[in-house]
Amino acid sequence: MLITERIKARAEVVGKSFASIERETGLANGSIRKWDTSSPSAEKLLKVALYLGVSIDWILTGEGEPVDNKIFTSPQPQLPENTLDKIESLIIEEYRAADRAKQKDILRVALSAPGRQPAAEPAQPESRSKEDNRE
Repeated sequence: MLITERIKARAEVVGKSFASIERETGLANGSIRKWDTSSPSAEKLLKVALYLGVSIDWILTGEGEPVDNKIFTSPQPQLPENTLDKIESLIIEEYRAADRAKQKDILRVALSAPGRQPAAEPAQPESRSKEDNRE
C-alpha cells in the first residue's frame, strides 16, 4: 500500500478528503497525491499525521496500528499543574520558532483536529476609555 492509500484510508475513517486535509493543515492543493512519487518533508508528514491522529511510522510503512497509541490513547502521566509533557513542549517550541504565517497554520491545525474539545475562551482585557488613559 502506498503512502497516499494509507492517508486516504484514515481520512475516510475521520470523514475527510485530501482537499480538506490540505486546506486545514496549510498544505498546497494536490500536494498529498504527489507523495507517491516524491517524498514529503517531515514537517508536512507530521502535520498530516497529527491531523489524522496516526503515527508517522504507520503512514510511511503501514506497519503497526494506524492510531499512535503511545500518543493518543495511553494514559498520560500525572504531571504537576502547569507542567507540559514532551509533546506539548515540542509543539510550543515549534510554534515559537515559526514565523507568523506558520504560527497561524499551527493554530488552524490544532483548532480543527478531529475530536478536539474546545477550550474555554480566554478572558478579554477590559478596554479603557480615552479619559482613563489621561490619568
